[in-house]
Amino acid sequence: MSAATAAAAMFRAPKIVAIAGSTKATSVNRQLLAAAVKMLEEKGAEVTTVDMNKHPLPLFSEELEAADPAPAGLGELKAVFNGADGLLIASPEYNGSLTPLLVNVFAWLSRSAGQQEAMYASFKDKDAAVISASPGGLGGLRGLRHARELLTNLGANVLSDQVAVGGAFKAFDAAGGLANEQQRKQLDTLMHKLLMVSRSSANREQTCKLLHSLSNEYGKIVIPQ
Repeated sequence: MSAATAAAAMFRAPKIVAIAGSTKATSVNRQLLAAAVKMLEEKGAEVTTVDMNKHPLPLFSEELEAADPAPAGLGELKAVFNGADGLLIASPEYNGSLTPLLVNVFAWLSRSAGQQEAMYASFKDKDAAVISASPGGLGGLRGLRHARELLTNLGANVLSDQVAVGGAFKAFDAAGGLANEQQRKQLDTLMHKLLMVSRSSANREQTCKLLHSLSNEYGKIVIPQ
């Protein structure tokens, strides 16, 4: 096996964490997240969907953190986020902003677990996409602006594209996908972009090794015939 072939064989699928800012079973944002996750998995991504019903966290405060810096479930949640290459956030609009649930989750995840963990390790340099759904005409669009700002402040690389699905109570078909072809294509395009950038990030080191193995002594890439 050549060095180039060996390096190429080391490439892996990106790991993406998907989370909705709602714990409601009938949440349209959870439905949208599920549709997006299905698209990502069909494209070859390794996706972990976080259900905050299974990871309840107390309301963040510095006093509570001082008394208990690692409440039940936080360590497992941090491990999932820290090990991810990409993030997919379905953010319901709540009073024109994010839901309290999502703000609280991000607050806990943003805290460093001692000196051994870098600041914002759960978000920093990870590729992220934001989506939303709402029965209103704007599809939760106003809340996405705040989601984008918060993720950027936490160090994530947020894709410029986003998807906001309006009329969400009638937006999904019996199989759970988006019934409207245009909306479905928009979501699929965004998931493709998230897959591509997160796969690039996941394999940055392997890509450098591959390019090095294909370079001659002058740094020129030579493709084997």
